[in-house]
Amino acid sequence: MTEQPDPSFARNIRLIYRWQALTNVSLWMPIWIVFLEHDRHLTLTEIYVIAGAGWIVQAVSDVPLGVFADTFGRRVTLISGTVLLAIGLGSLAVLPGFWGVATGYLFWAIGTAMASGTETALLYDSAVKAGREAEWPRIASHSFQVIQGAQAVGSIAGGLLAAINLALPMAATAVLTGIALFFVGATREVPIEHEERRGYAATLAFAGRYLAAHPPVLSIVGYAALISGTAFFVPFVLFQPTAQSFAVSVGWLGVLFFGLRLSALLGSRYGYLIISERRLGFWLTSTPIAISALFVGVASSRSWWTAYLAMLLIAAVSAGVRPHTSDVLNRMVVAKIRATILSFQNLVMTVFIAVMHPAVGGITDLSGLRWAFVLLAGLSLLPLLARPFIPLHTSQKPADTQEDEMTPEARQHSSVES
Repeated sequence: MTEQPDPSFARNIRLIYRWQALTNVSLWMPIWIVFLEHDRHLTLTEIYVIAGAGWIVQAVSDVPLGVFADTFGRRVTLISGTVLLAIGLGSLAVLPGFWGVATGYLFWAIGTAMASGTETALLYDSAVKAGREAEWPRIASHSFQVIQGAQAVGSIAGGLLAAINLALPMAATAVLTGIALFFVGATREVPIEHEERRGYAATLAFAGRYLAAHPPVLSIVGYAALISGTAFFVPFVLFQPTAQSFAVSVGWLGVLFFGLRLSALLGSRYGYLIISERRLGFWLTSTPIAISALFVGVASSRSWWTAYLAMLLIAAVSAGVRPHTSDVLNRMVVAKIRATILSFQNLVMTVFIAVMHPAVGGITDLSGLRWAFVLLAGLSLLPLLARPFIPLHTSQKPADTQEDEMTPEARQHSSVES
């Protein structure tokens, strides 16, 4: 029996957009290394040790906290994650020294892990409950635009606040994250029908069996994680040293970083409009090739502006395909383990970044920035290995997925009819 849509759940979508805007302003982003060096008096080695530990904590926490969300509720998990994010950012703003910063990073990493995957699961389930599942690519596109737009605003505003006091961007981001609690607190939990209430271990075991039984889900998870993972290195790792290698003034970094976020926003906006479902296979194949070619373009550039143009295009192309990979994945996954699977995707991306971060840094130190971009050009082609196994028509879940969602009585009735 088909469940009737409840349009009131559309309010959840608007509330989650506002939550995303406030938690992604990230005023600290353009100045975080400068802040930790000059205000917290840490060495670069200490900064990267703490950051690396944060990535490890997030990677270890991603899937267990996704299971927590599927077991105990997406709304309560997102509220808890927001609280931890605010505590972590506030700690970074006020606690001095290595251990103070490490404490802030610990809360921050766990809060991020609680939110990652959970926000998308709650957003998608709200769209389904409101009868708007067919609109998901547009909803996901708008979600990505909100995130990229918030980061773009933060890149400019953060620089202005840092000119007053280096700790202000962290403190202001903590306050905005605290305000976001009002919006996520106003959401409604989407009821997920279970044949019985699963415990934590049972949910985790079911998700493992589900992934093993559905290789296409693993394929789209790997594809999306690798696209996002390689693109991550442009704004957050290599942008600043590349700009410095071309003698770009520090005063321009905030504006240029804003350009990268704006390019990703436009990619999310117009990628949804340009990439049709009928041509999705072509775009999923051509996107890794295009990103790889653009990384080669950065590596071979002899002027800052050609390198920057290639970085802008990497941001746009990678963001443009994300609403569509999100749509394919969400349509393939059953509701009761959606947060777990989406957290697994974040885990794959986090592990990729954690492993490649020192590799990119080491190659940069030993051979120069150009070879770091060449490495990323090669890594950008890895999603092509998953491409042949990604189903493009996902309006109907596979038969075995539908059976997974049946109650025991429905399974028995189906067996009798057969």
